Amino acid sequence: MVSGAGFSSGFEPDRLQAQMMIFLSAFQSGWDLALLIFGLHLLVLGVLVFRSGNLLRMVGLFVVAAGLGYLVHGSGKLLSPDYTLTIAMFTFVGEPLLIFWLPWQGIRGVEAARENA
Repeated sequence: MVSGAGFSSGFEPDRLQAQMMIFLSAFQSGWDLALLIFGLHLLVLGVLVFRSGNLLRMVGLFVVAAGLGYLVHGSGKLLSPDYTLTIAMFTFVGEPLLIFWLPWQGIRGVEAARENA
């Protein structure tokens, strides 16, 4: 719409800008709803990781904290238009831990399988 496509020439600039702001607002609402779903996913994943073993309990707690952060942030943005708290910026630590832990465990598993074969 902004690039000057043929169909947008019939709109006045003010109307075109207002329509673009509506689309951006709709995208932001969809993004915040997706954060809620992602937070639920991380919460369940963190509980499963926590229950799987002793060493993983700390990683699981961090993933649960990340999930709770996304849940609070997403629900705050959806429920309050003036919500400015950015909790998820501080609770995301569990995600990188999980990102690095999973390949490390995969490599260790392959090496252990080679030794046992």
